[in-house]
Amino acid sequence: MTKNANLITGRTAVLIAAVSFAAILSLAVFAVACDDCGSDGAGGDVGTKFDFEGMKYEVTSKGPGKNYAALVKGKDGAVVIPEFAKAGVIEYKVTEIKDSAFDLCDTVSVVMPDSIRTIGHKAFFSITELNSVIMSKGLNSIGSYAFSACNSLKSIDIPEGTTSIGDYAFESCSSLDLIKIPASLSSIGYAAFTGISKSAYFTVSEGSTKYKSVDGALFNASMDTVIKGRNSDTFAIPSSVKTIACYAFAGCNFTSVTIPAGATSIGKGHSPIAFC
Repeated sequence: MTKNANLITGRTAVLIAAVSFAAILSLAVFAVACDDCGSDGAGGDVGTKFDFEGMKYEVTSKGPGKNYAALVKGKDGAVVIPEFAKAGVIEYKVTEIKDSAFDLCDTVSVVMPDSIRTIGHKAFFSITELNSVIMSKGLNSIGSYAFSACNSLKSIDIPEGTTSIGDYAFESCSSLDLIKIPASLSSIGYAAFTGISKSAYFTVSEGSTKYKSVDGALFNASMDTVIKGRNSDTFAIPSSVKTIACYAFAGCNFTSVTIPAGATSIGKGHSPIAFC
């Protein structure tokens, strides 16, 4: 009986030792896996990609209070971008839409969270089905060609706080006929609105020190440069205008236009297409 008891005790000791070793090994593996974690438990290096609710994201920052991600691949249909995307149990705040994020997507509408700060180059380029975009109230910049050739887009309300619109950002949005410019905007890129609807109408929020809208046409604040004209049978350019920007009247159907005597620059570098 003593011999059997000793045998059982020995086996139990071996089993306990094996379980203890396995537990220690598991903890070691976990420690190695989390060696690169922030104190909030956020795993994965900057640049790590992950999927969440049918879209792909990339970690752009990590650590206590700064777990951020960018949307790198969108999806078809009506899209609501979440403010937070999860990788396992870790939440990352979505702060940007990367270059070409919706390339080859058949997206019809987009609602952005207010956490989005930037929209990248060609983010929504040539999505012909896209007809509605609600932008982030926290938006700072819109990249070049971001919405170029989105032919179904009819209006765009650029939120207050946005400071820059890139080159060709809304170029060839042939149905775009209402554009709301915020007072915060300080830079509109080259040919950003060329090829939009012939009846396009601009509004500029009160308080802007850079831009002004008169009868739907877009000027700089001092009214000495016409940036985008308005389609009508006849158009009289204000006498204060000295510069007519490139593509300012591209696509407009005039029967007559009056150019002030003080105008000294017409479509510099592209004078044949300042008027079309």
